[in-house]
Amino acid sequence: YTFTFESTYKTFAEDVLKLMNKLGHKRVGVINEESQGNILMIKYFEKLAPKYEIKVTGVESFPSGETDFRTSLTKLLRKKPDIILSMTWPPATQLIIKQLRTLH
Repeated sequence: YTFTFESTYKTFAEDVLKLMNKLGHKRVGVINEESQGNILMIKYFEKLAPKYEIKVTGVESFPSGETDFRTSLTKLLRKKPDIILSMTWPPATQLIIKQLRTLH
């Protein structure tokens, strides 16, 4: 699934957490493309996660332009999350999905 929300970083984090909670996901790993907005959203996400009974099992960040995510994804998967939250932009998003499928 791909979801887009238009909101503040805090309300975006809360909306994602509400959805994860509703879907029954309790453990989440995050892969994050380094940008000021994403960094701020992840800060709110980690702070608010306990309110929704969600544990952030790990956060892996990478600079824009990165193409190999296997090391970061492997680190996240070792912690056995229910779901991986990808805070990224194309083309990184597509590459992450492809690489995740080969690892999982």
